[in-house]
Amino acid sequence: MFDLNSLFAGNDNLFKFLFVGGVMMVLFAFVYPLQKKQSLELEINAFNKEVSLLNKEINDVEKQCHDANKSDSLTILGIKRLQRQREISKTPAVKEQLTKQINKLKDEASSIPNGLEAKVQNIQIKKIILDFNKGRIKILQGHASQFRWYEIVLIVVGSTFAAVGLFFWALSCRNTERLKIKEINKP
Repeated sequence: MFDLNSLFAGNDNLFKFLFVGGVMMVLFAFVYPLQKKQSLELEINAFNKEVSLLNKEINDVEKQCHDANKSDSLTILGIKRLQRQREISKTPAVKEQLTKQINKLKDEASSIPNGLEAKVQNIQIKKIILDFNKGRIKILQGHASQFRWYEIVLIVVGSTFAAVGLFFWALSCRNTERLKIKEINKP
């Protein structure tokens, strides 16, 4: 009968290495992909937080735009009313005072959009960053699915190495013990 163990006589360190290497592969298959999945989940959570904050900021700016439009409508009505009063007024002092009030209302009306314009630009920049992060998350999700394949391969190969290494290591130890017993029993 052909004994594989005699082929590898004295190589129990090789079998130990196969066994330990296989166990390490299996452990690595469980730990590393799990770590990557958890970091991806944290990144997705941070992305969702940024999206929520941006949506709140967009709603705030839309509300401010609506309020500004409402304010502009009232300002335009006020300017028209003052212009009519200026046309009706006959004294130059009153006309000058009404002209100053009209110019003041126009300046106030034109200053409101400047603040909103900066906020809108800030939101556009944040949207670009979020689009970049969304693409990055998609790439990382693709990597996570690849890690699933790595996990399967490492588990199969590691289990095979561990089983083969343990089996032949046990055979090697058993044969070594038999040889020792034979040497002891020799007359």
